[in-house]
Amino acid sequence: MRQSVKWTAIFVAGLVWVGVTGCGGGQQLLTDAEDGLSAAQAVENGSKLSAAQKFARRKCPTEGVWQGTFSGDCSGTWTVTVQNGRITGTASGSCDGEAVNANVAGQVTGKKFNFAFGTAAGECTFKGRIKCPGGVSTVRGTWKCGRRERGTFEGRRRGEDGEKVLWDVIFSPSIDVSVCGGSGAGQITFNSQVAAVNSDGTFHEVWSPLTPVLQVDGQLTGTTFSATLRCSPSGNPVGSMSATWTGTRYERTFSFAGSTGNVTVSKKTGGKL
Repeated sequence: MRQSVKWTAIFVAGLVWVGVTGCGGGQQLLTDAEDGLSAAQAVENGSKLSAAQKFARRKCPTEGVWQGTFSGDCSGTWTVTVQNGRITGTASGSCDGEAVNANVAGQVTGKKFNFAFGTAAGECTFKGRIKCPGGVSTVRGTWKCGRRERGTFEGRRRGEDGEKVLWDVIFSPSIDVSVCGGSGAGQITFNSQVAAVNSDGTFHEVWSPLTPVLQVDGQLTGTTFSATLRCSPSGNPVGSMSATWTGTRYERTFSFAGSTGNVTVSKKTGGKL
């Protein structure tokens, strides 16, 4: 019966030394050409960031925690941290009927997001490209293990711990939330609000002019923006808003207590908490 394997990769002077246990010992030395990393990329040297790296950090941040899934002949989840362009983390799941619990190592270079780990089926190499719809860093790509196993993977940057990104939410026409104000409160409408999105893509807001009126709980991904709307603190009635990425912002519709219209969501310039 095959055993689970655990690989550890160490970057040294342009080469990747990969140690594996659980497969009868043995070690393997991979060249940079084999895993797609140049010597300059494989060693951390504390030099100044290149213009390309500065652009990547400014327009499409990569540093921080990333999480994702892989599927195909092998399947599971992966969690890594990117620091100074270097990828380290873990992957777990199953491959060829055997459990996968592996250490991950790799490199982010420009838009390339490459990493590797080992399984009983052989070395698994992941090669992806980073995109930033709506300012949210995402990655998609393909992987292969040994000669036979193949599949795809995807993930997104969760950001630094505690980081929040502000998004402007614009309603047209204004959303009417008067039903949440109670008797004698008069008409209450919003034509715009702000959502502070957590590093895991979730957001939880209470929108109100003076006292709590509307509870908003939602999720932002690289392609969608969605939320449940409900009066606070009663919890009723319940409405929703949903939008899809257009290439520059999220656009679609909202509906709450008979009030309907279009919603536009765009990243607030310089908006972080």
